[in-house]
Amino acid sequence: MINLLDKILKTLVVSIIFGASVFTVGYFFLDSRLSEKEVSENVNSVPYYEATPQNTCLLMRFCEDEVVLNLDFNEKIISIAFINESPERYGYYVDYTLNCDYNTVGYFVDSIGGIELGDFRHTGVQITEILEYTNVSDSQKREIAEKIIQGIAKAGFTKESLLYIINTSETDLKFNQCFSWVDFIPELCKFPRFVN
Repeated sequence: MINLLDKILKTLVVSIIFGASVFTVGYFFLDSRLSEKEVSENVNSVPYYEATPQNTCLLMRFCEDEVVLNLDFNEKIISIAFINESPERYGYYVDYTLNCDYNTVGYFVDSIGGIELGDFRHTGVQITEILEYTNVSDSQKREIAEKIIQGIAKAGFTKESLLYIINTSETDLKFNQCFSWVDFIPELCKFPRFVN
């Protein structure tokens, strides 16, 4: 019995010494390998900020109305023009066309919490019905557009809103072409320019 206990103790001591020596050699070897690693070249081309999207001109058709939205990301300005003729006549060259309905306008009214026209606050459904079923003047349409633009400047613009536009309209614009706009659109809406 003493012989068996002696063998177990010797095996345990040898195992501990072997394990400690392997661990120590491994630790110092790996430490020396890691300390030798240095950056071989200085990389300056990796962007650490969000790149500004390319300026884009959109033509949005709402039933019989056509609106040009010129997104100037460099100057942080959005130009809005209600047009009856070719956009080129106004100096705009359209990159993408979106054929929408008045429900899109209503969606944006709801996304900003409604808008005030006159003495009343209107929801998106109410604005959609006004546009569809009443004779709305150009000045009233412009006022609705101004209120929506002001609301987006305050409330922001989400990827869900962008997806809504693309999914509910006939357009040649793809989500991957414009998802980077989301962070810039509220800033553009702070400085709208309405073109007559």
